[in-house]
Amino acid sequence: MGSWPRARSDATIRPILLPGRLLHGLHAGASCVGSASRTIVRVLSQHSGVPALLVAAVLLVVAWRLVRKTLRFAVEVAMVTAALVLATQLGWIRW
Repeated sequence: MGSWPRARSDATIRPILLPGRLLHGLHAGASCVGSASRTIVRVLSQHSGVPALLVAAVLLVVAWRLVRKTLRFAVEVAMVTAALVLATQLGWIRW
């Protein structure tokens, strides 16, 4: 009756990953990344003497180039993997 913890019925148990909780977790992660990037830009600006806006622009360009090259590599790997799977299915290659 007054024992702790109280037993719950199956109807009152909620799943761990509700959409609201999942979105809250994504928002918390994004704010953490934003905070870290602001800190990095501020520290680089203070130590180099270059304005923060210029540091942020350079970091943005470098990040864009890195993402673009990574995506190209991922597409190439996917295409080669698909070609190998197709060749294996057609019997051209035996592993």
